[in-house]
Amino acid sequence: MRHVAPHRWADAAAGLLDARELARMASHVAGCAACARARDRIAASREAFADIAQAPAPELSWEHVGARVYWASSRERRERESGAHRIPAAVLAPRRRWAWIGVPAAATLAVASILWWRDGGPRGPAAGATPAPATAQTGAQPGAQPGAPGLEVTPVELIDAPGVVPAPMVGLVTLAQGDAGVVGVPLERSLEVPVTMGTALATGDGRLSVQLEAGTAFALGPGSRLEVARLDRAAIELRVDGEVTVEVSHRGPGQRFLVVAGTRVVEVRGTAFSVRHQEGRLEVACSHGLVAVSDPRQPDDVAEVAAGRHLELGDGDPLTAAAPAPLDADGLAALIAAAPQQLPAWTDAATLTRTSAPLAVAAPRGRAVRIDGVAIGVGTVSLRVMSGRHLVEIERGAGRYGPGQWLTTRDDGRAVRVDVAADDARAERRAAATTRRRQLEARVDHAAVGACLRGLAKQGLAAGTFVEVEIGVDDTGAVSFLNVGATDLPASTAGCVRDAIARARFPAGPEATWRHRFTF
Repeated sequence: MRHVAPHRWADAAAGLLDARELARMASHVAGCAACARARDRIAASREAFADIAQAPAPELSWEHVGARVYWASSRERRERESGAHRIPAAVLAPRRRWAWIGVPAAATLAVASILWWRDGGPRGPAAGATPAPATAQTGAQPGAQPGAPGLEVTPVELIDAPGVVPAPMVGLVTLAQGDAGVVGVPLERSLEVPVTMGTALATGDGRLSVQLEAGTAFALGPGSRLEVARLDRAAIELRVDGEVTVEVSHRGPGQRFLVVAGTRVVEVRGTAFSVRHQEGRLEVACSHGLVAVSDPRQPDDVAEVAAGRHLELGDGDPLTAAAPAPLDADGLAALIAAAPQQLPAWTDAATLTRTSAPLAVAAPRGRAVRIDGVAIGVGTVSLRVMSGRHLVEIERGAGRYGPGQWLTTRDDGRAVRVDVAADDARAERRAAATTRRRQLEARVDHAAVGACLRGLAKQGLAAGTFVEVEIGVDDTGAVSFLNVGATDLPASTAGCVRDAIARARFPAGPEATWRHRFTF
């Protein structure tokens, strides 16, 4: 008997097969470890569906769904649909948005397989506890990159309920583009380390996304630094110098989410917003929900920023100095575009480190990268994706993408890396050399070359001789060098041939270096 297809195990679990077929499958699985694993995975996924059926539906920011769709599915579905078918050396410190997409039931079953090895589902505060925040720790992460922006903040006093120890949380980096990563960790490993209380993140010219739980994530903009000052079930506190865009699911009673920027505190309960604190100025923009901006120096003043509005203040300005103003279309579009990347289904960080993996793509500088049809970033990009097959496409021109290639991530959580930049550069060099070679063959003065061999030809010695030259042409068409390599001609004759070749003129075009063999 051949391997049992996964959908047959689903049919068996649903009671759709007769006793004879079940007996055949049981006999086969007794000696087939692969089918045994498939059977156990399908059984676990059915248990997950039972849990999902009783869980409340997640809140969706419908106005954002169309702009940030990140589709992921299992390896089995992607294989059926496909038909078979740099990272920079520098380090930092001693260096999608998800939407459920309707798919056939078989694909839905495959998506749920990421819940196979769950440890009880999302954990919340202990029953009967009234979680409240604790005093946050301040200070920069040791080993920060020299020159990285520092965090000068005023401590925020958070008081916990006596005797209650809030359960800690662990987040994951879901996207790193360009010069961005976890402080103290090599750039290429930023997606492989957990985000916990005390973790520091920094960006140069890149950006970074971190997911903390289902529906809660943040994205760090370019030229920014952020410290996770607190991360547990009672409170999340981020201290930022630069720009951070946040999406927060509804918090439970007593739970708090704070962003500390300079002396100001931005607090939220279920919304999407951005905070920019640079060069002594604070800007808070809200796309939906409501955020409150406060200042410990002015305890009686609170500025509320509602959906579709933004507030700008200097560090020394009182909160009453300016009123929130409407966001224009460009501001709202920028806020949506900066939203953090999220995994399509969040269980917990430990499980997702096994059922998802970093997909690192080194594309040429300035070239956009698409993964599974969604534009992710430009240049060097690392994205955490669910296990399965993923299509990586690189922009070849303005809005034009190449054919792409399929890459497979597995259930072991190991990163998959592809240096498209190196492959693309090699292909471009080959194409440039081919173009210049054709130009040389068309523009060389063959009569002058023949004249160099006239003496040998009279003696009947020219036939079958050759000379190989190494030649370089820059983008203006100028010959940068021309050297004689291997040849069976006398030195004087080879020099004459070289001089005749050097008189060829090239048009402006790609820079190229190649070897060219002339046979006579």
